[in-house]
Amino acid sequence: MEMPLPKALAKRQVTAIIFLLLLWEAGSATIKYSLLEERDSGFFVANLAKDLGLSVGELAARGARILSKGNRQHLQLEQKSGNLLLKERLDREELCGDTDPCILHFQVLLKTPVQLIQGELQVQDVNDHAPEFLENEILLKIPESSHPGTPYPLNIAQDLDVGSNTVQNYIISTNSHFHLFTRNHSDGRKYPELVLDKALDREEQPEIRLTLTAMDGGSPPRTGTSQVVIVILDINDNAPEFPQRLYEVQVPENSPIGSPVITVSARDLDAGTHGELSYSFFQSSNQVIQAFEINTVTGEIRLKKVLDFEEIQSYRMEIEASDGGGLSGKCTVAIEVMDVNDNAPELTMSLLIGDIPENSPETVVAIFRISDPDSGDNGKMICSIQDHVPFLLKPTVENFYTLVTEGSLNREMRAQYNITITVMDLGTPRLKTEHSITVLVSDVNDNAPAFTQTSYTLAEPLRYFVAEETERGSFLANLASDLGLGAGQLSARGSRIVSDQSIQFLLLNLLTGDLLLNEKLDREELCGPTEPCVLPFQLLLEKPFQIFRAELWVRDINDHSPVFLDTEIPLKILESTTPGTAFLLESAQDSDVGNNSLRNYAISPNAYFHINVRDSGEGTIYPELVLDQVLDREEIPELSLTLTAVDGGSPPRSGTALVRILVVDINDNAPEFVQSLYKVQMPEDSPIGSRVVAVSARDLDTGSNGEIVYAFFYATERILKTFQLNSTSGSLHLKGELNYEAIQTYTLTIQAKDGGGLSGKCTVVVEVTDVNDNPPELLMSSFTSPIAENSPETVVAVFRIRDKDSGNNGKMVCSIHDDLPFVLKPSVENFYTLMTEKPLDRERNTEYNITITVTDLGSPKLKTEHSITVLVSDVNDNAPAFTQTSYTLRDRAASGGRCSVTEGHFPGHLVDVSGTGSLSRSYQYEICLTGGSGTTSEFKFLKPIIPNLLPQSTRKEVEENPSFRNNLLKATEPGLFAVWAHNGEVRTARPLSERDAAKHRLLVLVKDNGERPLSASVTLHVLLVDGFSQPYLPLPEAAADQAQADSLTVYLVVALASVSSLFLFSVLLFVAVRLCRRNRAASGGRFSVPEGHFPGHLVDVTGTGTLSQSYQYEVCLTGGSGTILQNHPHRRLYRTMEPSGKLICRQRQVLFSFLLLLVLSVVGAAAPRRYSVLEETEGSSFVTNLAKDLGLGQRELSRRGVRVVSKGNKLHLQLDQETGDLLLNEKLDREELCGHTEPCVLRFQVLLESPLEFFQAELQVVDINDHSPVFLDKEMLLQVSESSPPGTTFPLKNAQDMDVGPNNIENYIISPNSYFRVLTRKRSDGRKYPELVLDKALDREEEPELRLTLTALDGGSPPRSGTAQVYIEVVDVNDNAPEFEQPFYRVQIPEDSPIGFLVVTVSATDADIGINGEISYSLFQASEEISNTFTINPLTGEIQLKKHLDFETIQSYEVNIEARDGGSFSGKCTVLIQVMDVNDHAPELTMSAFTSLIPENLPETVVAVFSVSDLDSEENGKISCSIQDDLPFFLKSSLENFYTLLTERPLDRESRAEYNITITVTDLGTPRLQTQLNITVLVSDVNDNAPAFTQTSYTLFPIFSTSRILPPVLNQKIVKRVVALQAKIMENRIAYAAPVSSQTVSHRLEAKEELSQPEQNRE
Repeated sequence: MEMPLPKALAKRQVTAIIFLLLLWEAGSATIKYSLLEERDSGFFVANLAKDLGLSVGELAARGARILSKGNRQHLQLEQKSGNLLLKERLDREELCGDTDPCILHFQVLLKTPVQLIQGELQVQDVNDHAPEFLENEILLKIPESSHPGTPYPLNIAQDLDVGSNTVQNYIISTNSHFHLFTRNHSDGRKYPELVLDKALDREEQPEIRLTLTAMDGGSPPRTGTSQVVIVILDINDNAPEFPQRLYEVQVPENSPIGSPVITVSARDLDAGTHGELSYSFFQSSNQVIQAFEINTVTGEIRLKKVLDFEEIQSYRMEIEASDGGGLSGKCTVAIEVMDVNDNAPELTMSLLIGDIPENSPETVVAIFRISDPDSGDNGKMICSIQDHVPFLLKPTVENFYTLVTEGSLNREMRAQYNITITVMDLGTPRLKTEHSITVLVSDVNDNAPAFTQTSYTLAEPLRYFVAEETERGSFLANLASDLGLGAGQLSARGSRIVSDQSIQFLLLNLLTGDLLLNEKLDREELCGPTEPCVLPFQLLLEKPFQIFRAELWVRDINDHSPVFLDTEIPLKILESTTPGTAFLLESAQDSDVGNNSLRNYAISPNAYFHINVRDSGEGTIYPELVLDQVLDREEIPELSLTLTAVDGGSPPRSGTALVRILVVDINDNAPEFVQSLYKVQMPEDSPIGSRVVAVSARDLDTGSNGEIVYAFFYATERILKTFQLNSTSGSLHLKGELNYEAIQTYTLTIQAKDGGGLSGKCTVVVEVTDVNDNPPELLMSSFTSPIAENSPETVVAVFRIRDKDSGNNGKMVCSIHDDLPFVLKPSVENFYTLMTEKPLDRERNTEYNITITVTDLGSPKLKTEHSITVLVSDVNDNAPAFTQTSYTLRDRAASGGRCSVTEGHFPGHLVDVSGTGSLSRSYQYEICLTGGSGTTSEFKFLKPIIPNLLPQSTRKEVEENPSFRNNLLKATEPGLFAVWAHNGEVRTARPLSERDAAKHRLLVLVKDNGERPLSASVTLHVLLVDGFSQPYLPLPEAAADQAQADSLTVYLVVALASVSSLFLFSVLLFVAVRLCRRNRAASGGRFSVPEGHFPGHLVDVTGTGTLSQSYQYEVCLTGGSGTILQNHPHRRLYRTMEPSGKLICRQRQVLFSFLLLLVLSVVGAAAPRRYSVLEETEGSSFVTNLAKDLGLGQRELSRRGVRVVSKGNKLHLQLDQETGDLLLNEKLDREELCGHTEPCVLRFQVLLESPLEFFQAELQVVDINDHSPVFLDKEMLLQVSESSPPGTTFPLKNAQDMDVGPNNIENYIISPNSYFRVLTRKRSDGRKYPELVLDKALDREEEPELRLTLTALDGGSPPRSGTAQVYIEVVDVNDNAPEFEQPFYRVQIPEDSPIGFLVVTVSATDADIGINGEISYSLFQASEEISNTFTINPLTGEIQLKKHLDFETIQSYEVNIEARDGGSFSGKCTVLIQVMDVNDHAPELTMSAFTSLIPENLPETVVAVFSVSDLDSEENGKISCSIQDDLPFFLKSSLENFYTLLTERPLDRESRAEYNITITVTDLGTPRLQTQLNITVLVSDVNDNAPAFTQTSYTLFPIFSTSRILPPVLNQKIVKRVVALQAKIMENRIAYAAPVSSQTVSHRLEAKEELSQPEQNRE
C-alpha cells in the first residue's frame, strides 16, 4: 500500500514558490539604452538576450515581448537573434519637445515564467533644426533723444534642438549706431539685447535696417535671421511752460467741498497734439490726490474733501502740464491751510509693558508721546498721573514721557495697578485727554520643574549605515546575528524585507542571513536636502508572524559641487555708498549635506569689497558683499568679481558665479568747460542769428547727472537782448544787432549746470570789430555871417567833426575849396576854425558859398559835406578926401619967414592934411608950421612914418558914409589950436608967441555919419621950430619891415617843428617874462631917437579907433609916457619899455608871444578844468564862476562872446553873461546819463570868440543813493541734492542797483535758518553776487523744501535794500531702502486653489521720491519650484498662483520677496505659504505579499500582506480597512499601516474551493473616499481523505497479455476503472502500489502510462 507525503512538505513547496517569485520581481533592474535621433528604421539598438543573460533560444521560449505606453511601438524584438531594433525613425523634438533628456520607457515581458523588466531608451539630440524667429521683421521705434548705452531687448529665436545645439549667440549686422549683447534668462535661454552706441539723428537717418542673426552651438552651426527695422521717432522739442513757477494760496480748513482753490495755466509753443495741454498732479502724495482734484482741460483746482489743519497744515503739489508729445512743464502750487482750534491733546503709546516682574527697581512700564495738532497755547500741554501709586512720570526729549516704577513692586502685596495718565492743553477752553493702563505684577520663577515618573523606556529600531554610491551587492549587516537567529531560522520562518519604497534597495540572503545592497544608492535622489537620510524598512517573519523595524542611514559623500542658479549676479551700487555697507548676494546650492555641504564663500582679490559669510539661522549660509573703499564711477564704472562657493568635503568642491557690479552714478562732478576763457571777434555788421561761439563743457557723471544745461550767469539786460544761448548745445548766437560805437566789448559768464544742481562757469569775451558804417558828422558850434570886409583872419565859423568809427575808419580829413579866400585851422579835439585868409573886399565879392567836406580814411571812404553862405558886409574903408592938396598957414606974429622945403622931397606949398577917418591904421605925420602966421598958421602933413600896408583898390570905391565931423578933444593949450568940424583943418586960434611952449599935444577925433558911427582919433605932437629944414623920411623902413616879416615866418616854422624840445625852454622864458613884468614899474628911462635916423623934431602920432582888431605898432614914446595896452588874439599881454630906452625887436616879441601861447595851450589841454555836482540837484543851481576861473572880468567875458559848447544838442549847463556864473540848465540824473559808468563825467568846452580861444572842462555828476537794489527774479528756484556735503556752494542771481560806488550793492544776507549761510563774492568786474553755502547736511525726508529770504543791501546812508525769495527744493537721492510693512507674512491657502488665485499682497514703502521711490517687487533667490509655482506683480506686490498646489508633495513654501527701488537699495521680507490639505486623494493599497492558493485545513494561514496609505493629512489621511463579514478571513493590523490577511479557521476545499475577497480602505475625510481591491483565493486540496474502492477486490491480469487473454468487454471496463483511478492519482499525486511481483508491477505501470496519456491530452 502506498504511503501519503507529509502535509508540511506540501506547504513549504507552495511558500517557496511564492517567495521566489517575489524575489525575482524585486531583483529585476532597469535596462537603459541611448541612440541619436533620426536613425533609420531597423537600426540596431542592443542585443536584449545578452543584456538579460539569456540565450537566444531561451528568449524565444519564454515568449519575450516589447511593451510600451500607448499604441505606438518604437522598438521591435528580433526573436531569432535577440536584437532590439528601431521600428521607425525617431524625431526627438516630436517625442519630447523641450524636455531634456528625452527618455522613452518600455517593458520587456517574459511570459513563462512571468517576468517584467523595465527599460529606457534615451533619444539624443542632433542639430537638425536651425534657429527661427517667429517674426521675419522686428519693428523697433526709438526716439532720437535716446542716450548712448540705452538697451533694447529683442525677440528671441526659437530652436527645437536642446543642449548645445540650441541658440548660443546673437550677432547684428555692422553699423555705426548699435551693438548687440547676448543675455541669459533665468531659465537658461539666451536673448539678444540691442545697445545704442551713438546718438541718433532722425533728420540724418530716419530709419535703420539691421540683420539679426541667431546661431546655435552645433557643428557646423545653424543660423536664422530676422530684419530689425528701427524707426527713429522725432521728439517734441517744446515743453509747456507756466507763467509762474510757484502759485501760493490760502484756504480756510472749513472750506466746503467743491470750492475753487486756484487756476493754473500753461502754454506750449508747439501746435497740434503737441500743443494740446492736459493738466494733472505730478507725483503727488495720496493726501494731495484725496484732497484736491484738477480739471485736466482748464487747470482749475477744487477741493475734493474737507481740509484739516491739524492733519496737514499745507499742501505742496506739483502740477504737470503735458502736451501730446510727452513733454511736460511743471509748476508748484503751495496751499496753506488756515487753522481753527478744534483738537484735544493726543497720547500715543510707544511702549507698554503690562506685566512687570516683582522686585525690579525703576522698571520702565511705558513710553509714550503727547501731542496737540493745535499751535500756540492751544498746543502747549501738561501731563500727570494720580497720586498714591508707586509710579512716576519722567519727561524726555520732544514731548516723550517715560512711566517708571518708583520702587520695587511686591506681587504678594498688590498684583495689579490701574494708572490714569491725564494730558491737558493750555488753550481756551482747556481740553484734556485721559489714558488708562493696567499694570500686572508678575511672579518670579521660584519653583523647579518635576517629572511625573523617574524613568522612561524607548524602543529603538535597528540602524544600519551605508555611504551613498556604494556598489550593488555590498555587505551591510548579518540580520540573523543581529536578531539572535540562526541562518536556517531566517529561511524557515519565511523572512522577507518589506519597505515603503517602490524599489527594493536591500536584498536578504536567507542562507547566510546577510543584508546586502540591491542597487547603488544616491542620497540626493532619495532624500534631497533632508538630513539624516533614513530609509525605513521592515523585516517580516511569517512563521510565527513577527515584524522588526529597521532603518538604513545613507551617509552623504562629497559628490556634488556648489552651484549658483545664476552664473552672473548683477549688482547696482551707488558710488556715494559709504564703506561698511553690506549687499546680500545670491547663495549657492549644494545637494550634499553635513560637512560636505556649503561651508564658505570667497571673492576674487580686489580693492573695494570683501565677503562676509552669514548664517541664516536655518543651517544655511549666504554671502554678504561688504564695501571697503568708496567707489568712484568715473574711475571704475564697473567691476567684475568672481564669487566662489566652497563646500566642506575632502578634497573640497567649489562653484563660481560672476558678480557684475555696476557703479551707479551720483552727482559728484561739476561740469567743467574745455576752456575757462573764450575770446572771439565779431564784426558789428554781423546779421542776427550769426553764430558767435560754441562753448563746451563736460561732466564725468552719467544719466541726468551728466546732462548739461547751458545758461547765462548774471547776465545784464543788454546781454540778454543781444545774445541768445542754446541751452543744450552751448552755441551762442546773435539776438540783436551789434554796434561798435555803443559797446566795443561784451563779457559774458556762461554757466553749465548738470541735472543734480552742480555747475561750472566760463567767460566769453566778445570783441566787436569796427566796420566803416558811420559817415563823419559835422557839428557847427559858431557861425558868423555877414563878415565885415577888410578884416584880416576873421573867424567865420567854429565847428567840430567826429566819426563814431575807430581806427582808420574814425580818422578824418577836413577841407574846403582852394579858390576861396578862407582857410581851415584845426584846434583841440577835432575842433576847426574857418577864417578869412586875407581881408575881404565887399566891392569885389559880396557873397561866398563854402562847402566843408569831411572824409574819413576807412574802406570804403565815407564823407559828409556841409554848405554855408558867408556874406561880406561893408565897412567905412575909404578915407575922406581933401578938396585941395595943400593949405598955407600964416603966422601973424612972425616976421613973415616962410618954411622952405627941398624941392626934391617937399615942395614949398606943403600939403596940409587936417584929419583922419575911420581908417584901419593910425599914422604919424611930420608937420611944418610957418612961423608968425598968426591965426592962419598952417600944419603940413608931410608923410606917414609907417606906410600903409593894405592893398590899394584898383577902382573907385563907393562910399556910403562920406560925411564926417572933426573935433578937438584935448590940447596942451586949449586956446591955441582949433579944428574945423567938417573940413578937418587945424588952425591956430591966435598968433604964436615966444611964450608959447615949443611942444604941443593935440588929440583930434574924427567921426563919420554911418548907421553905426565909426571914429578914429589922432594925437598930434606939434614942435615949434625956428626954421624948417627938410625932414628925414625913412622910406627904406618899409622894405626892412617886409624883410622882418619874412624872417618871422621862418621863426614860426622853426618853433612849430621844435615844440617838444623847446617846451622846457618856453617855461623858462615864461618865467623871464613874468620877471620883466614885475620890473616894468621901475622903468624910468626916456625915449631918445638917434639923430641919424629919427630927428628929434619929428612928431610921434598914435591912435586907436573902434575897430574889430587891435594891432601892434613900433612906437617912439617920450619918456614917462607910461604903458601902451596891446591886445593879442589869445592872451592879454603887457609890454613895457626897456629901462635902457632901447626898442625890443619885433621878431623877438612875436616869437616869445608864440612860445608862451604854446606852453599855456599845452598845459590847458592836458589839465581840463573840473567841476562836480550832485545828481538830482535842481535846475539853475550854481556850479562855478567861470569868469573868475578864467581870470577874466565880467564885462570882458561878455565882450569876448563866451559860450558853453558840449557834445550833442542837449545843453546841461548855462552861462550867466552878466555875472560869469555857470549854472545847471536842468536836473541831472546820473543813471540816465551814464548808467553804470563811474565816474560820470560830462565834457564841455568854453568858447571865447574874440579873440578865439578854447578851454576844456569836465562836469562830474556825483551819485546819490536814490535807487534800491532790485532782483530781476522775485523768486529763485534752487534744486539741491540731499547728498550735497556741507561746504558746497551755490551761486545765486545778483541784484541790480543803478547806483554806483558806495551806493551800489555792498552785502547780501539770508534769513535765519539752520542749513545755509550766504557769502558775498566779488566778480572780476567788481560786481558782487551772493553765494549760498551749505552748513548742515540736508535730509529730504525730514525737510523737503526750504523758503529763505535773500536781502541785498547797498552802501548808502541810510542803506537801501531789496529782497527775493529763495525756494530750495531738496532733490532726493536714493538714501532710503524700501521697508516692508511686515518682515514676515504667514498665509494659508487650500491646495485646490485655482491658477491665478491671489495668495497675498505684500507692501513696502520707500521714503524717497521719484524713481528712487518707485518700488519693484520680485522673488529673491527663489528655487525653481517656487518660480514655477508663484508669480508676483512687480508693481502691486500681489503674489498669485502660477500652477496647482499639491499638499502631498509640498506642505509649505518659504518665499523671499525683494522690494527694490529705482536705485540700488532693496528690502526683503519672508512669506510663509502653508498649503492646506483637502481630501483629494483616495487611500492607496500596496500589496507586499499575496498567496492565492491556500492549502485547506491550515489554521490562521497568511493570505496577503499589504500596506495602506493616504497622502492627505489629519482626518483626511486617517484610514480604516475592512473585508466582507461572511468570509473565513480576518484582517490583522500591524505597525505603520501594515495589514495581514489571515484565515480565520482552517479551510475545507471540499466545502468551498474559491473565495473572492474585497479589501475596502476608507479615509475619514469629507467627503469620504475609499479604495477596493478584489483578490481571489483558491483552496488547494490536501490529502485529507483516504482512497475508497468501489469494491473490495479486483482481479487483474497482466497487461501485456490483456489483448489476448481478456475478452474485449472486460478489457474496456478495466481501462475505465484505471482511468478513474488515474484521475484521482493525478489530482492528489498519489502513488499506488500492489503486492505483486516486479514483473507484474512494471507491466501495470506501463499499462497505466499508456492509459493516462489520452486523458492528459483531453484535459
